[in-house]
Amino acid sequence: MTRRSGTAGVTLVEMLVVLVLIGVLSGAVALGLSHRPSGDQAELSALKLTADLDRAVRYALDHQLAFGLKADPQGYSVLLSSEGGWRPHPDPALQEVKLFPSSLRISMQDHDGVVFRVSRTLVPDDNRPWRATLGRGASARDVVFDGITARIVPAGGG
Repeated sequence: MTRRSGTAGVTLVEMLVVLVLIGVLSGAVALGLSHRPSGDQAELSALKLTADLDRAVRYALDHQLAFGLKADPQGYSVLLSSEGGWRPHPDPALQEVKLFPSSLRISMQDHDGVVFRVSRTLVPDDNRPWRATLGRGASARDVVFDGITARIVPAGGG
C-alpha cells in the first residue's frame, strides 16, 4: 500500500461521491419546490373539469343521449344512462375516473356522491345547476354546470 501525502489532492472516487450527493440533494430540493400552490391546483382542476363537461355535452348533443356526472371530494366520472343504471362513458377521454389532487380541498353543494343527471335535452333532472368549490380562500374557484355550459367563477360568485 502506498501512502499519499497531504498535498496529493482528491481522488476520482471522492469527486464522484460529491457529485452524486450534490445531484441527490438538488433533486430533492427541486421536488420540494415543484408543488404548485393550491390556487394553481384549484385553477388547473377547474379547467380540466370544465373541459370534460364541455366534451360530455358535445357528445350528448351529437348522439342524443342523456349523461350524468358522479362526483365526490376525491374525483369525478362522466357516465351514460343505460337500462337500469349508469355505465362508463364510451368516449376514451371521459371513461376514466378523474381524481383531484389530494392536497386540494373540494366541496359540492347538494349532490355529493350522487349522479347529477342531464337529460338528452341538456336539462338537469332537478332543474338546478351543479356547483363544486375547488380550493380555499382567495384562490378558491367554483365550477358551475347548468347542463349546457360549465364555467369557472371565483368561489361564492355567480
